[in-house]
Amino acid sequence: MSASDNSANNLRSPLGRARGLGSAKEGLHHWWAQRVTAVALIPLTVWFVVSIIRMANGHTEFDMWLSSPVNAAALVCSSLSPSITACSACRWCWRIMFPVTARGWCR
Repeated sequence: MSASDNSANNLRSPLGRARGLGSAKEGLHHWWAQRVTAVALIPLTVWFVVSIIRMANGHTEFDMWLSSPVNAAALVCSSLSPSITACSACRWCWRIMFPVTARGWCR
């Protein structure tokens, strides 16, 4: 960078220097993913607790319960939803703590 480029930068207004440094256009997706998975956990947790309370006989009843497609799908969703929320939160923390390195490979 030459001296003339540096002096031209000093003459620009703060808005002119900030223009083009805005949003990466990725934050809204992560924000929505966190909110949707967090809201989805409310009924899934209630369903899971009620299902566990209703099971009394142990392993055999659990096998029959899990053989239902609705129960199996809900169990998968209740396992994936916290994982997605945690992954998104960790990604956000990483970008806050290491902003330069996160731009290149942490998308």
